[in-house]
Amino acid sequence: MPRSPRARALGAELRRLRRVAGISQRELAARVGIAHSQISRIETGDRTPSEPDVSGMLGALGITGPEREQLLAMTRTSDDAAWWESDPSYGLPRQLSTLIDYERRATRITDVATLFIPGLLQTAAYARAVMEVCHVPERDISTRVATRLGRQGLLNNPSIHYEALIDEILIRRRVGSFETMSEQLSHLLQLTERPNVTLRIIPLAAGAHIGLDAGHLLLEFETIGPIVHLEARNTAGFLREEHSVEDFRHVAKVLRSIALEPAESKERINRCREEVDAKSWEL
Repeated sequence: MPRSPRARALGAELRRLRRVAGISQRELAARVGIAHSQISRIETGDRTPSEPDVSGMLGALGITGPEREQLLAMTRTSDDAAWWESDPSYGLPRQLSTLIDYERRATRITDVATLFIPGLLQTAAYARAVMEVCHVPERDISTRVATRLGRQGLLNNPSIHYEALIDEILIRRRVGSFETMSEQLSHLLQLTERPNVTLRIIPLAAGAHIGLDAGHLLLEFETIGPIVHLEARNTAGFLREEHSVEDFRHVAKVLRSIALEPAESKERINRCREEVDAKSWEL
């Protein structure tokens, strides 16, 4: 069974806090009074932590105030597919809730990415690094990372086909640490094994291309017309007019024609990961 998005998000955040504190898993386990194996499983998301688990870990790490309360609130929330929408204290933009609903109902999603690795493909560490560089308030980051990971649950639905057209610069631009990038690229490689997920890299050799002016998300459905989602910094919107949607559909078609085939894309991602691991990363 796939790990729950909430468990993954909490685990990633608790691991980050432990590393910031400079404490090993064994030392934390001893302080909390639980088995080392439990700490490991919580941090990887293989075990959904209880509120006492999280409370004990946060106490041992010296986490207090709003950050502690936010993580405990996340722990208490159910694992329903829409858990992030069930509590108004999360304060998510209304358009994000609408996007989440559209993503669940879609049968095909085409993601054109020219700024960052698509949100539906990001690891927790990469998502956090993106939010930090974009100056998202620290108090909001944990919730937003968890929300982003929660959205990724739709990739477990075999009836939804997801295709990402990713500019090669995005797998070569360091976001966060080398470790963060290595984990992110490894995650992309794992996703290429899913039958309903297609990743295609737009190579740097293609030069300037039609997708550079705006990334977008094209959502297609069984019973309603396609919709395009656009996002730029602190604003976002949806396009439904046929001529506008067709324009973005054309962009995706052109990019598909210049992108590497899926197998070649996988090789390119793997080569980049090897360069990251060897710290010999070059454009």
